[in-house]
Parts: sequence; C-alpha cells; structure tokens
Amino acid sequence: MQSNKTVNVDLTINNGTSMSCFHLSGIAALLKNSHPGRSLAAIKSAIMTTAYEINLQGKANLDQRLKLADLFATGAGYVNHLKANDPGLVYDIEPNDHVPYFELY
Repeated sequence: MQSNKTVNVDLTINNGTSMSCFHLSGIAALLKNSHPGRSLAAIKSAIMTTAYEINLQGKANLDQRLKLADLFATGAGYVNHLKANDPGLVYDIEPNDHVPYFELY
C-alpha cells in the first residue's frame, strides 16, 4: 500500500562535515598519488598539520551560528592542499602504536 502523504525535507548540504568529506577524500587521493609510499596516517598528518587556523580573510573561524568557533567546531582548520603536499614534518603511526592507549574492561 502506497501513502499519498507528501513530506518536505530540506536536503541542502553546503558546509560542514557533509561537504568536507568529499573534499578531503579527493585531497587524500591526490596526496597518495603524489607520495605513494606514505601511510594513511602520514597523509592525515600532512593535511591536519598544514591547515589554516584562520579563514581566508585573516579572521578567526566562525561556527554555523556565526559565532567564534571553538576547537570542536574548527577541527584542524581550513585545508591547505598545496602545503599538505610538502608539509615538512609528518607524524606516522602504525596500528600497534595505539595498543598502549586501549583500556580493556
């Protein structure tokens, strides 16, 4: 049986993690192509350690309410894909490096 009810849903996706996922995936793919020997952890490090902490106008990042963004809203900041290709220092980690931080209950 099919319902005749109409549901209006706003699916506008223009900022936040919904949009950053596609952009960061593409940037990670380009970095992996440019540096095939780098691990995913090293690529993540390159992206995070080269991000801008301020916006392109030189002002502090704002959250979705247009208020000063805190650490949880900004994450690492705005991606600088050109700088991420040659970040200088990257932090690499292997899966077993996480083990000492696990607590088993």
